[in-house]
Amino acid sequence: MTLTFRTRHLQRSLALATALLGTAAPALAAPPANPWYLAGDVGIANFSGSGGDDDDSTFSVALGWQLAPQVAAELTYRDLGRPGSVSVSALQASAVGTLPLQGLLGAYGRLGLARIDAEQAYWRLAFGFGAQYDWTPQLRVRAGYERYGKVEGVSTGLWTVGTAWRF
Repeated sequence: MTLTFRTRHLQRSLALATALLGTAAPALAAPPANPWYLAGDVGIANFSGSGGDDDDSTFSVALGWQLAPQVAAELTYRDLGRPGSVSVSALQASAVGTLPLQGLLGAYGRLGLARIDAEQAYWRLAFGFGAQYDWTPQLRVRAGYERYGKVEGVSTGLWTVGTAWRF
């Protein structure tokens, strides 16, 4: 009986591994003919910490490189606004993974490292997620949430909408 249970468990594990590898294969396929794109977004940055909450507008400009159909790298400059009397900006490098959901609709996630400038420079982890729609083969529309690691007890979260243009 133990042998049968282990055999079934092994068969299920192999089937799951095969399915996962099968779904990962498209992500490892060749990148598009022109892998470069420009992206930008606008949104609201929320700064929360022991001194209370503060909201300000934010925008970003990014240069991206599509490594594979579902994997990209982005270098982003973000203006986080002026909470209180301090001007805050960030330069960020991220890996971006996409997951096709249905048709032209997909989900994305990002993980990266950001240099946040707010009177001093701080290096912090950055992560985010969202939805995207491929309007045309060149134009993608995105909406998402992004978060930076705490700086001096202040957390920063962003809600953004934007586009990416493949050239």
